[in-house]
Parts: sequence; C-alpha cells; structure tokens
Amino acid sequence: MSGPKKGDVQLKLNRALEISEKYSQSKWNNAHSLNLSDSNVANSAGSSVAGKSSGDAEVRSVFNEGERLCREAEQLKNEAVNVHNNAIRRTDTLKRNVAQLDRKIANKYHNLDMEDEQAKGYVREAESIESEEKRAADLLRQSSEKFRKAKTAFEQSVIVADQKEEVRRQYEMKRTATANVLQSVEKDVSSFGESFLGEWGSSTELAEANRILRQAKSKLDSEQFDESQSLSAKASVLFRKLYEKSENNKKRFDSREIIADALEAALMDLLYDKPDIRYEPKEGTDNALLGNLTIFAKSKGENGDMWLAVDLDGNVALDTQVSGGKEGECVQILTDLQTKVGDEIDFKITDWGRATDYKPNKGGIPEQKDKTREKERRREK
Repeated sequence: MSGPKKGDVQLKLNRALEISEKYSQSKWNNAHSLNLSDSNVANSAGSSVAGKSSGDAEVRSVFNEGERLCREAEQLKNEAVNVHNNAIRRTDTLKRNVAQLDRKIANKYHNLDMEDEQAKGYVREAESIESEEKRAADLLRQSSEKFRKAKTAFEQSVIVADQKEEVRRQYEMKRTATANVLQSVEKDVSSFGESFLGEWGSSTELAEANRILRQAKSKLDSEQFDESQSLSAKASVLFRKLYEKSENNKKRFDSREIIADALEAALMDLLYDKPDIRYEPKEGTDNALLGNLTIFAKSKGENGDMWLAVDLDGNVALDTQVSGGKEGECVQILTDLQTKVGDEIDFKITDWGRATDYKPNKGGIPEQKDKTREKERRREK
C-alpha cells in the first residue's frame, strides 16, 4: 500500500495558504475604517447633545442609552481587534511553517506520512484562523450596528429634549397668559375700588365676585390654566356689571341729593322748622343711602306738617297732615312748594289724595305745567 505522494502534501500546503490569505489585511482595514467612522459619528453626536441631556430625566435616559451602546460597541470593536491581531500572528506563523515544510519536501519523494500529517494540521490551523477572522468581522459588524444605534439614541435625545422644551415653552406661555388675565381682572378691580363697589353696588355680589377670583388664583397655582382663565373671565363680568351698577346707583343718589336739597330749601322758605332728613334701608340693598330718603318738616301752624319719601329714581311720595275740611290748605301748601322749588327740579304731583275732589271757588287744583317741556321751549328760542 503506497503512502502519500509529494503532490498530495503540496496541495494541502497550498490549501492552507489559500485559506489563510482569504481574509486579507486590506479587507480588514476597510471594515475597521468603516467601524471607526461609525464610532466617530456616534461619539460626535453624543458630545454635541450632552448639554441638552442634563435637565430632564427622560432626555437623560435616552442619552444614557446612547452612551451604553457606545461603550458596548467599543468593547466589541476592541475584541474584534484582538481576535484579528491574534489571527494575523497565527497566519504569520502558519506561513513560516508552510514554507519550512515546503522546503523540506522539495527533494523528498517517499515516506511523506509525517509531512502529510503536518500539512493536514496546517489546513486545520488555516481553517481555525479563517473562523477567527470571520468572528472578528462579525464583531466589527455588531460594533458598527451598536454605534449606529447609539447615534440614533443621541439624535432621539435631541428630539425628546426639543419636545420637552416646546412643552415647557407652551406651559410658560399658557401660565403667563393665564396670570395676565388674572392680573387684568385685579387691575380692573383696583381701578373700580372695592369699597366703591361694596358701598354703591352690593357687598353680597362683591363677595361672590371675589370668591370666584380666589378660585381662579387657586386654579392658576394648581396649573389648571383653562379653568383659571374661565373663572377669571366670569369674575371680570361680575365685577364690571357691579361697577356699572355702582356707577348708576351713585349717579341716581347724587341726582336725588339735588332733589332733597331743593325740597329742604323750599320748606325752609315756607317757614317750616328745619326738616329732619334720614335714609331708610331698603330690602335687597346693603347701603342705607340706596334706600328711601325721608324728609319730615314741622309746620308753624296747626295744619301742614309734611312727610316726604324720595326713592333712588327721584320719585317722591308725600303726605301733608291737614284736618278734615282743610283740603284747600293742603292744595295751597303743595302749590307753594312747587313754586319755591322753581326750575331746580321737575316737581309734578301725580296723586292729590284727599285733595283730588277739592273744588275751590277759583278753579280748584291749579293746572301743573310740564317744566321739562318749558325748558326745552326756552332753549329752542
């Protein structure tokens, strides 16, 4: 039985060299260069966004994920480099051994069993080196993939940071707008004057408006901005209505004071005692000044004591105390009062009471002129 031939051994040696050269240094350099590029891009992305990641926990979490992937990618790359470098060393050793064995069998044609076994071992070594180079290439691939994922994570952290910033900006805008609405209402109330609103409007309505305004402040503090703005708007409407009411009541009060002064002066001119003037609270009002103004004037004689009540619209209810059968004196007193009031107020009696049927010899109750119309006629002339 013949042993291995020289050609068989040579083929094995050639196969070992072919396998060991399959993963050349140039291929590795290209793969390593690509991996290095991925690493640089990922780390550059991380450095550029590091400042944005410090404030928010969610942003920091995404950024940290990118850093973790970078560390893992770096470990894989280092492992790949070590595997490749070890494969290179083994390849160099294998090449030297193959060359040595090749020289050894150059002039040998018989008894090549030992050389053949060596050649088989070199083929197995070459295949092992090939496997290691494949593993190194796969490690580089995994490393590059992690670097790219890290870059994506860093970019995502920027997106999250920008979203958070936009949410924060929108929050600040909403808070500022809500606070401005509230401050606007408070500014209006300050210009109206709370004491003015309570005195000439309604302390009950004022309390309700203030209660709603306090609710608006509470909603602002608890960051319920829409509810706060809604309550501020409601409070604003109440305050403005109350201010209009207060202004109207004050104007009506001032007009009534003119009427009261004119009546007091007229009664004094008619030799009545100094009238007793009082304000009587009216149901539904907090301020007695908004109720009826009453005037009591004592006559010098037996008849003619006069009581008047003037409401806030200037309507006067009056009563003249005269004995039965003395209605003529009542008519005379009221006619004199109308004359004394003169042009200051339009004092027209609409109900003469017991004097309605009085018919004196000279025409009964005198005709009353519409002084408002007379003033208009005088202006027209």
